Amino acid sequence: MKILSIIFSLFILGQAAVTAQGYDANTNYDTIDAEKRKEISQLAIRALKDGVLIVRLKTGSKQVAALQKLANGKNVSADERERFEKKAAKWQVEKRLKNQWLMEAFRKKYSFSDVLYMPDTSTQQLKNGVQSGYFLNAEMEVDPSISLDGRPYLVAYYGSSFSSQKTGAEGIVVLDNNLKELPAPFPHFVGMATIKKVFKRLFNKVEEGELYVELLEKFNKKVKGFYKDFN
Repeated sequence: MKILSIIFSLFILGQAAVTAQGYDANTNYDTIDAEKRKEISQLAIRALKDGVLIVRLKTGSKQVAALQKLANGKNVSADERERFEKKAAKWQVEKRLKNQWLMEAFRKKYSFSDVLYMPDTSTQQLKNGVQSGYFLNAEMEVDPSISLDGRPYLVAYYGSSFSSQKTGAEGIVVLDNNLKELPAPFPHFVGMATIKKVFKRLFNKVEEGELYVELLEKFNKKVKGFYKDFN
C-alpha cells in the first residue's frame, strides 16, 4: 500500500506540473476546437511572459556524424577522406555562424521575455527536466551557472513548421513544453517567404544576418501584440 501511495503521489505531482503550465502531453492540437485552442494559446503566452523562451540551436550533429562515418570507411581513399572531413568541418562552421546570427538577432530585437539558448543535442535533457548544465553563454559555450530555475518555458527554433513545409518558408517556430508546435491563434510560426528572402539577398545585397534581425523584430511585435490582445 505504501508503494502505491508513493506512485499515486508522484502521478499527482506530475499532473500538477503539466496543469501549472497549461499543457497536456496527450492533447492533439489538430483535433481540439477553436475555444480550446484559444485557451491553450492564452496559457502559453502568459507562461512565456512569466517564464523564458528557450531557443534551440541547430548543430547539424547528425549530418556531421554521417560525413565522419563516410570519412572513416574501410574502402575510402585518402582524397575522399579529406573531402568528407573538409565538408564536415565546413558544415560545422556554417551552422555556428547561423546560430551566432540568430542569437545576435534575439539580443537586439526580442524583449518580450527572458531567453536561454541550448544546442539541439541537449533536447533530451530538457525533456527530462534537467535545469542546468547545457545552456549556452554569449560565446556559445556551455555555462553551468545558467539555469532554467523551474520557470515555465516555451521552445523556439529557426526552420520550417509543419504548416510551412509545403511552401518551403522558414522562420521562428514556437513549441510548448512538450515540444509540440503550439496551435493558432498563438503566433507559433513567424516567417519570411522564401521568395522575399531570395529577392532581398540577390537584389538588395542584404546579409543573411540582417534578415534574422528583421525576422526577430517581426516575431517580437507579433508576440507582444498577441499578449496585449488578451490582457
